[in-house]
Amino acid sequence: MDSDAPLQRLTLTHIEESESQLVMEALHHQGTIRMIEEDWMVKRENGLEFDISKFDKEIIIYTKQAYSKRLRIVYPSRVENLDNDLENP
Repeated sequence: MDSDAPLQRLTLTHIEESESQLVMEALHHQGTIRMIEEDWMVKRENGLEFDISKFDKEIIIYTKQAYSKRLRIVYPSRVENLDNDLENP
């Protein structure tokens, strides 16, 4: 999460529950956490923001911009509510 690489999405797949818990604990300590539905929004001290989605054997981390773009494509009717949530914590 401290890289300067232009990474917009990171997917961890086939992850066991014990590994998943370790990853989620580490991510929890990366900044301020807000829950939006089932996802975590993490805002780091350096201003970077990430969405973290956890599934049964998968964790997906998006930048705020990539997450917003994905939602505009997949769930266009929900985007207005998300934009309001992100702007007014």
